Order: sequence, then structure tokens, then C-alpha cells
Amino acid sequence: MASVYCVECQMKLCQNCERGHKVIKATRSHKLISIGKKVNVETLYRSKPASYCDQHQDKSIEFYCFDCKMAVCMMCHIERHSRHRCSDVNKVHGNFCRQMARATANVADGIENMTEMLESLDRKKNKFMRQVEKAVS
Repeated sequence: MASVYCVECQMKLCQNCERGHKVIKATRSHKLISIGKKVNVETLYRSKPASYCDQHQDKSIEFYCFDCKMAVCMMCHIERHSRHRCSDVNKVHGNFCRQMARATANVADGIENMTEMLESLDRKKNKFMRQVEKAVS
């Protein structure tokens, strides 16, 4: 069962894999977060390594293209996105985080409402079953 999440690898790890992750030279500096622990999104974002362009492996992502809905490096921006609506990826990040926080809150509210509805239905079902038992006896 997974006990931690590796931010860099974007993987859940069990305790055995976590131990291996901590001793392997290539992964020992990775940020591991205990699963179930509440984590600030900003903290997660800051601990994630820079993302690099798929087309230009040595270039880091610097822009977000609103027209294509993708993050691009400076070279991609110049070559294919210069006429598109683009912005600094770090500026866009804040807006996306706020949108995600709102969406997460909405999902959490929806789960709470569904849980209440299920509990109510369960109570009604139990009441109905008791009425059926009384009618049969």
C-alpha cells in the first residue's frame, strides 16, 4: 500500500520503494510527501522541479499559450505561438491555483451532499424494510 507521494516522479510509493528512493543517488533528493497529509498547493508547486519543453529538451517552460492551452518554452513561443495570446507561466499559475481551489471546494461540497443523501436513503430503506417485515408478519 502506498505511504508517500514523490513530487518529482509523480508516483505513489510503498514503504519498501520509499526506502529505495531515499538511497538511490538519482532519487534521494526527491521531495516525498506522506499520503493523507494535508499539503499546501503552493508548497507542492515550489518543490516541483522546473519543467522542460518536449521539443527543446534544454529549454524550460516559460509561457502559457491560452489559444493552444499549453505551456511552451521561449523557442516554441517564437516559432509557433508568437501570434497567440500567451503569458508568463508563473503569472498564469496563480490563476490556475485559484481555479483549482474553487473546483476542489465544489467537489468536496458535492461529496458531502452525496454522503448526506446516501445516509438519508439508507435510513428510508431501513424504515421501509421494517414496515415490510411488520406487514408480512
